[in-house]
Amino acid sequence: MIRDKVAERFKRNIASSIANGIIILIIGIFMLVFPNLTKRIISYMLGALLLFNSLISIMKYTSRKGAKLYSFNLLFGLICLFFGVIMLVFPNLVFNHLVICLGLYLIILGAIKISYGIWFKIGSDDSWLITITVGVMLIIFGFILLSNPFEATLTITQIMGTFLILTAVVEITSNILLYKRTKDITKIFW
Repeated sequence: MIRDKVAERFKRNIASSIANGIIILIIGIFMLVFPNLTKRIISYMLGALLLFNSLISIMKYTSRKGAKLYSFNLLFGLICLFFGVIMLVFPNLVFNHLVICLGLYLIILGAIKISYGIWFKIGSDDSWLITITVGVMLIIFGFILLSNPFEATLTITQIMGTFLILTAVVEITSNILLYKRTKDITKIFW
């Protein structure tokens, strides 16, 4: 009975992660198509997204009911909360370092995906390889952003928009796969 409740909560968390991915996708497209938006608007949008991510992550951590799956989400939620508040309070100052923040965010998100993949492997679930692959891709995207090899040809908003679109597509795809296998996956983390 408790396991069914955890499975249902896991399913809701995956659905919210898919919604989060769609929001990231929309922001990425917006940034790519309209690179001359003001720095303040972009900072507010990303700050709000980070606050949304922090709430989801902290809720995942607090609602895990003995499941090991979300053990790193409290740390991730607090990091997102910190950066989200900073971006909302100091939008112009933060924009100059936005690519670094986004790169770090993708690296952290990738590390969490890899930890999930390891748990899936331990539990002999078939989705472990794709989850680890998604995590590695996110980390690679993060390091590419940190090295910023595109600086001469694209504006900063176009770079971030492109990587947000790539991240959102990867995130939505992997979460849809997890959503379809909720009952099997929650058994692993019990």
